[in-house]
Amino acid sequence: MAGAFGGNVIAVHVAAADAGPEALVRARRDLQSQVHRVRESASGRPPTTEIVVAGEPPLSILGAAEEHRADLIVIGTHGRIGRLRGLIGSVAEQVVRLARCAVLTVHGPS
Repeated sequence: MAGAFGGNVIAVHVAAADAGPEALVRARRDLQSQVHRVRESASGRPPTTEIVVAGEPPLSILGAAEEHRADLIVIGTHGRIGRLRGLIGSVAEQVVRLARCAVLTVHGPS
């Protein structure tokens, strides 16, 4: 989508708030690998920046969106419903409610 509209992609991975340096290095390597796979299959190959942070996922995602002046956040969702969602919480739901820009949710594979 970014390639079609001349945009940039900011890929954000949020690690646990107490993640140590080794976990952050692993997370960055994993994110770079995932971004590379997506870029190889995407048309246009827009400029991409990878960001790995430790913290609370909704706030970290929203912070990155604000910092990079995002026009759109694309976020995956597991599609949990009812009691399970209430117990676990939904990062996507919080991002949708609190974001200052448009949010596109994508239902991931089961």
